[in-house]
This record gives sequence, structure tokens and C-alpha cells, in this order.
Amino acid sequence: MIRSFLIAVVALCGLAACGSNEEASTTETTGTAPATTTTPTPTPPPTTPTPAEGTTAAPGAAAAGGGATITIATGFTDPTITTGTSGGAVEASTLNSECAGWVSSSPDHVIDLQAAMPRLKIMAFGTEADSDVTLVVRKPDGTYLCNDDSDGFHPVVEGEMPAGRYEVFVGSYEQGRRRAYRLGITTQEAATPTTTLAQAQ
Repeated sequence: MIRSFLIAVVALCGLAACGSNEEASTTETTGTAPATTTTPTPTPPPTTPTPAEGTTAAPGAAAAGGGATITIATGFTDPTITTGTSGGAVEASTLNSECAGWVSSSPDHVIDLQAAMPRLKIMAFGTEADSDVTLVVRKPDGTYLCNDDSDGFHPVVEGEMPAGRYEVFVGSYEQGRRRAYRLGITTQEAATPTTTLAQAQ
């Protein structure tokens, strides 16, 4: 009988152990689910807007001076002739006492002389009837060359010219009066405004 009792106790203990294992197993499998992680999407770097078709991007710093640049180098077209309108609000004598007329505050032309010239002429011819224009040239060193009526009513500045930037102002005798003219640049000794510029197109 005692033996039967021990067998029953062992059987009950076995059932209890099995139940405990099931409970432990259940606890392990019904725990809180692990938290999930997400990788952040990288932000793309900023891009520079592309100009729309038919437009251009903003330019850099503007070139100094108000006049178009004329490049003069060895073998240039001789004479080189261009046109403009004289006059302005600045009295030329305030730039140099030898200068005459009224000129613009910015140059009418800029000559980029890329090589020194032993002799170069800069001359102007007023194309309107009875027009009298003056000529003021600012050299690369900041000094001025001026002329009026070297050839009739037409001014000529000439001489040895070192390489550099030359600012050319064409003046009128009447303040605020604008007059059409031709400007010539040449190394030809015989060239004058009357012979070279009067009939030029």
C-alpha cells in the first residue's frame, strides 16, 4: 500500500512539473513584441535652380566705364572707325585746364591698346552741319590729352602711346547738346578727320 501511495505522489509531482513547464513556455512566447526601428530617409542636398529656357543666369560684375571697348593690337584694321554722340554734363576743363567742351561722366569709348604704338592718332569728325566737337583722352597713367580744331573744327590727339586702357570722351561746346560724330584710330601719318572720316560709312 505504501508503495502504491509513493507511485501516486510521484505521478502527481510529474503532472505539476509538466504544468509548470507549459506555463513557463507560455510566458516566454506571449511576452511583449520587440520594438521595431526605422531608418530615416536622408534629405537630398539643395540644388541651384536652372534658368528657364530663354533666360540667362545673373552675370558677374559689370565692366567699368560706359563706352564700348575697342581692342587695338598689332595688325589691327587701320584705320578703325566707329561712331557716337558727343556731349554731356561735365565741363572738360575740370578734368584738365587744357580741355574744352562738355563731356559725359563716363567714357564714350574705351581703347584697349594691347601693344605700345610709337605713333597713334585718335581723331573725331562731327557729322552734322557746322558741328564742332572736342576730344579728351585719359591715358593709362591718369593724365589727359585734349584737342580742339586741329583739322578745321575736328580734333586730333596723337603721339607715342604705351599699352593700356585709354578712355575717350567726345565733347560738345554747348552744355546738353548732343552731336553725332565718327571716331577714328590710325597709325597713318597722312590721315586726318577730313580725309579719313568725312566720307566713311
